[in-house]
Amino acid sequence: RQMCIRDRFHKVDNTVEVQLLQSRDGMRWRPTAQRRPFLSPRGSGHWDAYMTSLFSQPIDVGDEHWFYQGGFNYHHDWFLAGPNENFRHEEALNPRGTSGGIGLTTLRRDGFASLAANNIREGVLITQPVRSPNLYLAINACCRPGGSIRVEVADRYDEVLAPGSKESCDPFTGDAIQHVMRGAGNPRVPASEKDGTWRVLRFFLRDADLYSFTFLEELE
Repeated sequence: RQMCIRDRFHKVDNTVEVQLLQSRDGMRWRPTAQRRPFLSPRGSGHWDAYMTSLFSQPIDVGDEHWFYQGGFNYHHDWFLAGPNENFRHEEALNPRGTSGGIGLTTLRRDGFASLAANNIREGVLITQPVRSPNLYLAINACCRPGGSIRVEVADRYDEVLAPGSKESCDPFTGDAIQHVMRGAGNPRVPASEKDGTWRVLRFFLRDADLYSFTFLEELE
């Protein structure tokens, strides 16, 4: 899956926001989050009051993505259209009072989206069979106070692999970009003798957000 960013112009309000799009084939793109903005102007009184844009790829710094954004404290073209359309607005009457700038926006590593569960009902995520020769499973996740994440490992035929049951999993209860999951204290992901490196993962979440998971070849 690929992701990209685009500016979205609201023609009547003359504001600009940033949307996040996703694609499975690199040709057909769809907005995420029901078209909710990825980055919004902050409104009157801020340097990026009415327009914001992203013009470069994010830079990975430690546990964060850094985005350098452009922003403006004026509407898209009121200073141009306003005089001809008799706008009674400061931007049309005094266009030299407007300005723009560059700022820094940060995001948690892989924090573009998450699967979330509340503290009332346990959330369950079951993957399609995935194949990985690597030995360790790490998650990027955040638990709220009292929350937890457990994982169960099964083969392609739904048989739980020891010690990969939900009950034997050491629960994750913190906030980490890369936390290695363990079953009964063992960090190695169990594998099936008959099924090799094919596995099905079942994540059990309570009052937590799961951003991503990956298999690691070795522990740091």
